Amino acid sequence: MLGLTLDPDFANNRFVYLFYSPADTSVNRLSPFECDGDSLKRATDKVVLQFYSQREICCHTGGSLAFGPGRLLFVSTGDSATPFDEKSERYPSHGFSLTDDRPGHEPYDARRTSANTNDLRGKILRLHIKTDGTYDIPEGNLFAQGTPNTKPEIFVMGNRNPYRIAVDQKRGWLYWGEVGPDAGNDSLATRGPRGYDEIYQARAICPPYYEGKFFIYDWIRHWIMAVTLSPNGNDEAMERFAPRDSFSALIDMELGPNGQLYVLEYGKAWFAKNADAGLSTIEYRGKR
Repeated sequence: MLGLTLDPDFANNRFVYLFYSPADTSVNRLSPFECDGDSLKRATDKVVLQFYSQREICCHTGGSLAFGPGRLLFVSTGDSATPFDEKSERYPSHGFSLTDDRPGHEPYDARRTSANTNDLRGKILRLHIKTDGTYDIPEGNLFAQGTPNTKPEIFVMGNRNPYRIAVDQKRGWLYWGEVGPDAGNDSLATRGPRGYDEIYQARAICPPYYEGKFFIYDWIRHWIMAVTLSPNGNDEAMERFAPRDSFSALIDMELGPNGQLYVLEYGKAWFAKNADAGLSTIEYRGKR
C-alpha cells in the first residue's frame, strides 16, 4: 500500500481511497473500499485508475493521496526509475539525472516517465471523483481531453518522487515535497548541482489576470507587453510584462502548456558571441 485518504463524505458513505500495488500484476492502482468497523470490504474494490509500474528494480513510487475542495483528488506518482548505478556501465549516473535511453535500460531513464506527456508516472494527477466512484477531468489540468499524445489526468509533471502532498482546503492550492536526486556533491563542470529536496506550491496553471491577453515583444526596445483586447479584437490597454527584468533583443517567445513563458534572447550586439544571449523561462508569481 502506497497511500490512503478518506472520501470527503466518509461520515456517510464510509469509503476509503487506497493507492496500492496488487501482488498479481505490475500496476499501481487507485481504488475505493468501503470501511466496515476496523476492516475494509474487499468485495467493494472498484478500480478507478491504474497504470503500469515496473517491478524489475526499485524505486520512486510516490503514492500520496489528498482530496481538495469540490471532490478533487490529487494523486502523486513517482518516475518509476532507479537512482542506483547500473553495474559494469561505462557512464553511470552517479546520482545525477537518469537519461539512459538505450533499449533494455528503461529503469535508468526518467525521461520515459516524468518527461513523457503520455505517461502517468512522474506526475501529480488531479481527478474529479464522482459520488459513484468514477471520475472526470476537471478544468485547469495541463492538457485538454483529446490532445494527442497526452494524458488529461496530469496536473503537474516532471516529478522525480513527489512523496507527500497536501491541499489547502480553503484555496485549493496544492503543496508537495519532492525527493531530490541522490548526487551528494556538485559537479558543475559536467553534471550539474548536487541533489536537494524541495517543497513546491501549485496554485493554478494560464493566470486569470492574463487570461485572454495578447503578448507582444520588441527587439530594439527590449520589452514584453501584455495587450488587453476588446471582445471584437480591438486593443484597449497595454502594460509592461515583467517590468523589473531587462531583456536583450527578444527574438522569440512561446507560452508553454504549464503557464511558463519561454523567452529567447539574441543579445544586444549583432553578429557576436553575446554573453547576454540565452533561453529562459518566466513563472507568474502574482501582481504586486
